[in-house]
Amino acid sequence: MDEALFTLVARLIRVEAELGEVAYERAVHDALVAVAAAVLHEAEAAAACINEGSTSKVVKFPMGRKRRPNVGQTD
Repeated sequence: MDEALFTLVARLIRVEAELGEVAYERAVHDALVAVAAAVLHEAEAAAACINEGSTSKVVKFPMGRKRRPNVGQTD
């Protein structure tokens, strides 16, 4: 494992020891959200690089309600 990961785990353990379970759980949650945000950012950046040179067009799918306006109505 990377040293940064060890540092993160050590900080989380310290948060739990010094601030308690609630603060620890919040810190873990926030760390997971930060990881997800970083992954999303990288994926979007990679997709933009792929799409910059692309000549393909976005195909819009019709909305079911536009084609069938009475869907879900019981009267």
